[in-house]
Amino acid sequence: MTASETREPWYAWCFSCGQMHRFVSGDETVNGAWCGGAWVRIGTGAERDCLAAKQVRFGMARFLNELPLDVQAEIDKEWEARHG
Repeated sequence: MTASETREPWYAWCFSCGQMHRFVSGDETVNGAWCGGAWVRIGTGAERDCLAAKQVRFGMARFLNELPLDVQAEIDKEWEARHG
């Protein structure tokens, strides 16, 4: 078993790609997370549970432009914080 297989997975919805991404603990930095898009961390656990949580938080929106402007601004701030 590799080190990445022993770390806890977590999920993020990517509003650039329009899909759920799976990362592992320790991938929170830009260098570790393989997607540089506008993703928002949703949680850990089963992917289906994280998808349900995404839908509660953001509805059926797949892409950033489908969200209200104030929510887009919050996601942009998260992206800026990751990318400096």
